[in-house]
Parts: sequence; C-alpha cells; structure tokens
Amino acid sequence: MFKNENVLIIGSGASAFDMVVAIDKVANKLTWVHKIQQTNGTPRSIKLSPTSTVKKYSIKKFTKTGAEFEDGSFEEFSIIVFATGYDFTFPFLSVDSGISVYDKCVQPLYKQCINANRPSLAIIGLPYFTLRIPLFEIQIKFCIEFWSGRRKFPNRNEMLKDIKKDFQNRNVDIEGNSHKVHYLGFQNHHLYYEDLARTAGIENVKPSLLKLSTHLVTHTFKNYHTFRDFKYKILNDFEFSCECFEKENN
Repeated sequence: MFKNENVLIIGSGASAFDMVVAIDKVANKLTWVHKIQQTNGTPRSIKLSPTSTVKKYSIKKFTKTGAEFEDGSFEEFSIIVFATGYDFTFPFLSVDSGISVYDKCVQPLYKQCINANRPSLAIIGLPYFTLRIPLFEIQIKFCIEFWSGRRKFPNRNEMLKDIKKDFQNRNVDIEGNSHKVHYLGFQNHHLYYEDLARTAGIENVKPSLLKLSTHLVTHTFKNYHTFRDFKYKILNDFEFSCECFEKENN
C-alpha cells in the first residue's frame, strides 16, 4: 500500500523505526518526523535513501492535503502514519480505586506495580524499555509474596515515601516529564529488578537475560538493519551464545 506513495511517519519508537526502514524502499517520498538525538543526521544506525527520505523535527499544523512544518516548509502526503505510542487508560476502574492516570503516568504505584491506596490492586507491565516477559514474571512474583501474607505491606505513608525516593533516584520530575515515570532503560533496568527481588525476597531475573538484552540493544544501535539476524541461546543462568544467520530469500 506504500509503493510509490508520499508517506509521512510520525514517531520515534520501535514501530516507527521498522516502518521507516521498510517503507523507505518502496515509497516515492518518505518524510519522518522525530525528535531523536542524531549522529551525522541519522538516529541510531538507520541507513536511508538520501534522495527519497526527509527528516523533520516538528509539525506546525496539518492541512487537507499535507502538513506544514515548524521550519516553514510544506509537504503533501497521500498516507500519514501516527506511530506515537499510546496512552494508559483503565475504564473498568471506578473513581474510588485510588489510581490516577495522566500523561502516560499511573500513580501512586509502590514499586511501579502495587496501588499504594488499595494494595489489593496491582497493575502489571507498565515499565518500558526493559525485558517484557521477565518484567511480568518478577512483578507478579513480587505481588504474590505480599498478597499471600509471606511479606507484610508497608503502610501507605511508607509506600508514598518509597515512590518519591524512586523518582529522586531516577531524576523523574512528575510535573515536568510524567511520561518518563515508567521508563527504566536497558542500562539501568537491572536496578529495578534487584530492588523487587531484595524487597520481596524472591529470585532475581537471570544475569544471562540481562547480559543478552545489553548485547541486543548495543547491536541494534550499531546496525538497525541486521540485529534481527542474530540467534540467541541461553546456556545457563550467567551465559548466552549468539550467532548470525542468513535470512532465507533475503
């Protein structure tokens, strides 16, 4: 559907990266709006056609046929793709649940999962830029330790103090950048897992998984076009192997 079209993609996440790499090969013209810090004009290591792809920083307004950009330029588009992520919403929760949601921020959550106002409620999987499945597993184990009675919940004030301390440790300004409240990052996500494991007395995420994720992210930044060509294998709790393989019909 993108072949020979004039396409505008807005966003800087994984979905935007994947679409840009694929559509760049077939579109008549591709304009990519993002705010990623650049190296030699290109985010990460994406290699795009210098003749068909244009990068823009911000859109001023849309028109019936295209978009006007902050730099004063105007382009017409036949297809516009919003790859800007999503907002958290929990319409099934009543107003007395004690949970507030605003600007991709869900609060007050003790250890980013347990409702400090009503500890019988937990929301799993909010932290991002981390290992998704191990995140779900360790958060669930963390909650079960308290719900089973094997661990006693801190009182509400203690939970709120812990939340505030976490913001300070991660330099999160909930007023100025609340969308970063649940950001972990692959450089520091091990600190979050260590905190959950230590607090609840549960097994931490395996070191081999943390090392694997660092290797994968590093290679992604080095060459976004080939990181999927690597095959990983967990050898034990501390080691993994990695080999490159050729894609069939590449």
